[in-house]
Amino acid sequence: MRGLVQDFHYTLRQLRKSPGFTTAAVLTLAMAVGANTVVFSVLNGLILKPLNVPDAQTLYLIQHGTDNYPLETRQRLAARRCSTRSQPP
Repeated sequence: MRGLVQDFHYTLRQLRKSPGFTTAAVLTLAMAVGANTVVFSVLNGLILKPLNVPDAQTLYLIQHGTDNYPLETRQRLAARRCSTRSQPP
């Protein structure tokens, strides 16, 4: 533990000797933390949190053509179409 404290004091002395490097390092770290926060906030808002809409289970995806979907997705969509046609309005 004593070695860690000595290393910390040595680091502070070196940073005081070169204020230009210290400023650049602190600004770089601040920008990196800020950019990381922005990216996480955007991803959290768009992808991680569920939609805040009533009856979210009734939302549908409307897309022209299903040829690019994997086979199981196409089968699921076809089954959904069949089940919605057989239900009375």
